Amino acid sequence: MSLTGGSASWRNVSTGTHTVAVVCEDGSAAGSQTVTVGATPTASSTTAPARGVRGGLGGASEDWGTLTLAAGGVLVALAAAGGGVWYLRRRGAQYRL
Repeated sequence: MSLTGGSASWRNVSTGTHTVAVVCEDGSAAGSQTVTVGATPTASSTTAPARGVRGGLGGASEDWGTLTLAAGGVLVALAAAGGGVWYLRRRGAQYRL
């Protein structure tokens, strides 16, 4: 059964203990869960997650083009130049409000 996000359920499952394995599209195992089916279904974890939290870098790892990087550099340079001009103008006006 193929599943993309969400949950799955099966009909006519016999009572007893069953292991549910989660496999990613690339074939790597994401984990497994043991499920006991009976009068009162319960679930217990059989293994801890192997890889931990996948937080990522929040877009910092994306490959940006040369034009985007050059535009960002120009903006940083303009901000630095504007800050320098502002500082020099304020330094000369000691007694102004």
